Amino acid sequence: MNKEAHPITSKLKPPIYMEEIKIIIAGPVGAGKTTAMRTVFGNNLLAGEAKYTAAEVDDVKGYTTVSMDYGTLNDMHSCSERPVKLHVYSIPGQERFKFMWEILSKNAHGLILLVAAGERNIFSVISNYLSVVWPYMHNEKAVLVALNKIPENFFENINIPEYLYYNGTALRFVKTNVTDKSEVLLLFRYIVEMMDI
Repeated sequence: MNKEAHPITSKLKPPIYMEEIKIIIAGPVGAGKTTAMRTVFGNNLLAGEAKYTAAEVDDVKGYTTVSMDYGTLNDMHSCSERPVKLHVYSIPGQERFKFMWEILSKNAHGLILLVAAGERNIFSVISNYLSVVWPYMHNEKAVLVALNKIPENFFENINIPEYLYYNGTALRFVKTNVTDKSEVLLLFRYIVEMMDI
């Protein structure tokens, strides 16, 4: 009797194990969180927005996130050499929605803190978000601080370190433009590369 493998099953490749990674994008109102999400996910973005009222903000912005924005990225080569599936959540910037920060940050592997470069007190903003989000994240976590909306000559006027430390974990600083898809994907790549999971 012929013991050769069946011609169909012999051509099947073993399944690829895909890591599921949860990433949170946090930051103040107007930092560019929803813009970053729309840049990557387009019409596939699940957005939870409401119209701004004049009493809520000083600057002109039509809508704000009140629950979350959510998208998934299945293309394993967009952000990593490893086979990964990213679940990306953007949390609302307003402090009255802090309860959503806690809910959505639960077991997150990575955090991208998006901050407008013109923010008056960048380090205070970073500390504020970390104090709420950090305790709910996965034990093995990666944190990236991304400066957006960078004015001309910004780095000549301020000295931003490449890394800061929070609870013994290095926070990496990078600059970004959230209207450029390749730059937002690069943020995701940085986060995945910083992880050890």
